[in-house]
Amino acid sequence: PERPPTKDPPDPVRKVQPMKCRIAGLVALAAAATVALVGAQEPRVTAPPQPATGILKYVDVPAPALKKSLLPQPDTERAAVYLPPSYDGSQRRFPVVYYLPGFGDQILLYTEVRLYQGFALKESLDRLIGQGRITEMIVVIPNGLTPLGGSFYVNSPLNGAWEDFISTDLVRYVDQNFRTLAGPASRALAGHSMGGFGALNIAMRHPDVFAAVYALAPGLAAPGDLRTHPSFADASVRGQVIALLDALRAQDMCRAEVTLLSQASYLNGVFDTYPLFALAYGAAFAPAQTGDSRLIEYPYHRVGTELVFDELVWDRYERGFGDWDEKVRQHLANLKELASITIDVGERDEHGWIPRGCRYLSQLLRANGVAHELVVFSGGHQDMLRERLEEHMFPTLSRV
Repeated sequence: PERPPTKDPPDPVRKVQPMKCRIAGLVALAAAATVALVGAQEPRVTAPPQPATGILKYVDVPAPALKKSLLPQPDTERAAVYLPPSYDGSQRRFPVVYYLPGFGDQILLYTEVRLYQGFALKESLDRLIGQGRITEMIVVIPNGLTPLGGSFYVNSPLNGAWEDFISTDLVRYVDQNFRTLAGPASRALAGHSMGGFGALNIAMRHPDVFAAVYALAPGLAAPGDLRTHPSFADASVRGQVIALLDALRAQDMCRAEVTLLSQASYLNGVFDTYPLFALAYGAAFAPAQTGDSRLIEYPYHRVGTELVFDELVWDRYERGFGDWDEKVRQHLANLKELASITIDVGERDEHGWIPRGCRYLSQLLRANGVAHELVVFSGGHQDMLRERLEEHMFPTLSRV
């Protein structure tokens, strides 16, 4: 007979886990999955490297060349110094560009105030270097101001020996205190307006110090053109200057100095530029003879009610911004020794004598076989200065 069916015995291998163990396992699996998911979706993000930046310093430069000035000058002169991005992290030495500001311009206008279309020295050079548009360089901007408004960067018994200060005192200080390429081949001199004149005037006298020069809207006058300057052509300006010098004549030297400085301070405070320029220009190029309490000679004076023009005094004025035929003749060998000469001027310069003077000097240089570049752009005296500095001056000097 058939046997009745039997049940299979329990599987000896299969075990049922307690509920707590099962929950713990699920939690562990979920955590592992979460870690894997988070790791896959949120990789570590690193910030992009910041571009290297330079350093801007202000220094006080000993000025022994200015100690013998009749008008008071400090023992040191302020200067701004830009050091390129790799200066601190290396032992490299760098070329130097010296930039001379214009009449009445303070250093801070180029470093902090952003007067010229927003130009700020450190910011602009950091960007130009970072973009690879110029090589790394040190840039130095010295003070060029005097109590009368401007030194014109020439040697004068009234103001002191500013040419010597720039070419000797300043260069020596920078070479001794910073890692420069200390030789003329690695130095350039540049400037704007009064500073452009100063750059040309000093470079052509010192090719043993500077190898390149870049003059922006420089104070250059063709023969006879300087007489159109309002400081000499405007009747009201002439009247102010003549009255002041007549007052000085009646005083002793000590009192005359105080009066002159007081009047200059007043003119500067009310922005009466043309009389102030006349005084500063005369102090630079036509100081009075020793002991003359007028201190400054002016080409106009009055005899009774008659206005008299003094040709001999005017010749001294002409030899300042003008007399380029004689200057080129005298310094021709030095000019030919310079590696680079650039004259940069706006065709719509408000001072019409400046572009005419620039063209005149360019013709003289060309006629005498002096290699140079005259750059004439569509602009005024300073309305495009930032562009001229960033797009032209610094790149040009970087290639020298």
